[in-house]
Amino acid sequence: MSFKLSTPQEVSTSLGQRLRARRLDADLTQDGLAARSGVPVATLRKFERTGEIAFVSFTHIPIIEKG
Repeated sequence: MSFKLSTPQEVSTSLGQRLRARRLDADLTQDGLAARSGVPVATLRKFERTGEIAFVSFTHIPIIEKG
C-alpha cells in the first residue's frame, strides 16, 4: 500500500484553486463572493492565488453549488 502525503501548503493551494473553479462554475465574481461571504475581495484573491487565508476568514466562505 502506498500513501502520498501532502504538505499543508499543497493542501491550502489546492483548496484555493478549488474555490476559484467552483466560483467560476457558479458564474460568481470575486466581488460577488465577497459580498455574499463578508470576506474582503483582496483576501479571496490572495487565497485563490496562493492558498493563504486566515482560518476564520475561510470559515465564512459559503459552500458554492455548481451553476
